[in-house]
Amino acid sequence: MSLRRISGLLSLDLSDTIRPPLLYFMVFVITLLSVVLAYVQLFSTTESLAMNILRPTLLATALFLALRGASGISQLISNRVMEVYLSYPVSRLSIAIVLYISRVVVPSILLITIPLLAAGIVLGPLIMQEPSNYILMGVSFLVQALFYGSVFILIALIAKSTGTTSILSLLFYFSYNIIALILSSVSSSVTSTMFRLAQAMSFYMTVYNSLTTNIEALRPYLWEYLLVPLLTLLSALAFILILSRRFEP
Repeated sequence: MSLRRISGLLSLDLSDTIRPPLLYFMVFVITLLSVVLAYVQLFSTTESLAMNILRPTLLATALFLALRGASGISQLISNRVMEVYLSYPVSRLSIAIVLYISRVVVPSILLITIPLLAAGIVLGPLIMQEPSNYILMGVSFLVQALFYGSVFILIALIAKSTGTTSILSLLFYFSYNIIALILSSVSSSVTSTMFRLAQAMSFYMTVYNSLTTNIEALRPYLWEYLLVPLLTLLSALAFILILSRRFEP
């Protein structure tokens, strides 16, 4: 019975998150862009193909997670729908996990994988040369999207305002990437800690470097692989713990 209630709540909230037209429009645009890029540009490796396709896709995903995912959480709070959710006969922990899945995980998977699959169909022979690398690049972008989404919904719990959540989420996204760009620009060499930190702030860059770099001195260190996944895990756990234990609408 509990699983049925949880699945019902997940279906209810997911229908709100992915309701048209925003998600459908974004999926259509980024999939079309991916197919066009796959046709008009020459790619020699699966890694470069995935990188060029998924960078603009990641931006679109971050915008959706900020404007629909996180802002949707704030709207649930301001409209007092969250009180109805919390009165549902399941644990608060289950509700928090459901909201994380519906507001972050599912949209991220849809927005990252659909363009990747579309480009893979267009350039099937190239993808089949190294399908595992293509999949790894897709997973790395998905982890980065989950990181952004985890921070955004954490902001939503604190801000409790749709407009404030949208502004702070977008501010975080652009500030985070600007800081990474600055660190990369002012670093003394590609082997410096500052440059490595700038690369590690984008998990897909760490994975890309590990797949394409043969020089041992340039290969990522262990902490570079762990930085974004750990930040993602901490942000997700913070959201779940606050909502399940300390949050009051």
